[in-house]
Amino acid sequence: MAIFKDEIEKYIFNPENPKQCKSYKLLLRIAKRENSAFFSPDFLQYFLGKTLLDGSFKDDLWDVPNNYDNLSFPEKVDLYVEQLSQSDLDEYKEQLNDKKLPLYNIFKYNFFNTFIKPSFQQAFQTNILDYINKTRFQQYIKNVLFLTDNTFVPPNPYRGLYSKHFILFSKNYFNILQANIQKSSIFITIEESIDKFLENENNNVKPIFLKKMEDVEILLNVLQKDIQQEKYATNAKEEIATIYHKGQALKNYFNPFWRNFKTSPTPMYGRES
Repeated sequence: MAIFKDEIEKYIFNPENPKQCKSYKLLLRIAKRENSAFFSPDFLQYFLGKTLLDGSFKDDLWDVPNNYDNLSFPEKVDLYVEQLSQSDLDEYKEQLNDKKLPLYNIFKYNFFNTFIKPSFQQAFQTNILDYINKTRFQQYIKNVLFLTDNTFVPPNPYRGLYSKHFILFSKNYFNILQANIQKSSIFITIEESIDKFLENENNNVKPIFLKKMEDVEILLNVLQKDIQQEKYATNAKEEIATIYHKGQALKNYFNPFWRNFKTSPTPMYGRES
């Protein structure tokens, strides 16, 4: 089902009323099922960048500006190259290991089952989506973290069918919407990218537009809370049902005894023989 531009406002996420977003309920449904998540470089930089670039990366700088905390990820990287060199940055990236990556910022959301990454196939001059586990996802992060949404994969067509629910995070990479996605999926991007989304619209993929990048954490925290509450409610119902069935079984077990007790002749006491 196509989205008309006059109803696009319904898909904009409002942090003050998270569940009002028209596609939130779809996101909740997908998150409770088997799904695969995609993170573009720009979103990875948001989730991991602040923690990562405030550590040894910042310590390497010999002239830290007062506004360092307010700089974007690319601006901090440019500053590193300016004060040191491109070779120093390449060396930093080569030495980047899993322990240095603040992966908890993503893995704390336990509804992400598996992940996907775009891969270029030289033989066919096309892209495909690779399903990857957490270990390969960590390698993918190290490969693309210092790239941009516009440069990390060639803008080639996608081949293959993808019969899985996807949760896609991308600020400026929209070519992934050209993939033949067979199941209902969600594309999370920023409000500024509405026109780009509509230009690349996929009927099986519905958007959530963030007013600003930071709102993604509010969205995912609300989602995690809703999933947990539903899980607790389901467990409570199951416990009540189990207690009820045990009670019924106990009652059925003793029923013959009570029937026999009530129908047995009552002995007469105090009568002369």
